[in-house]
Amino acid sequence: MTLAQLSQRIGLTGRGNLSNLERGVANPRLDTLVKIAAGLNVPVAFLVVDLNPSPATLAEFIELLAPEDEALAALLIQRLLVVRR
Repeated sequence: MTLAQLSQRIGLTGRGNLSNLERGVANPRLDTLVKIAAGLNVPVAFLVVDLNPSPATLAEFIELLAPEDEALAALLIQRLLVVRR
């Protein structure tokens, strides 16, 4: 699947958005990460580099989020913790 095909599948507009994410030039918003995972039919955790974050790392991550991403982050963290058990 090309980046253009994935962009169309997940409804991500703007030329180069996925390319910038792939090259590490930009970081995805949490809702974008969820869309990408859904478009690739993989769990969000599959796209996360550190699948075993420390509690301090998670706390730092939450502090950096925009308010509209906090609920989604809480859900993602909850699911990561379930997977780790």
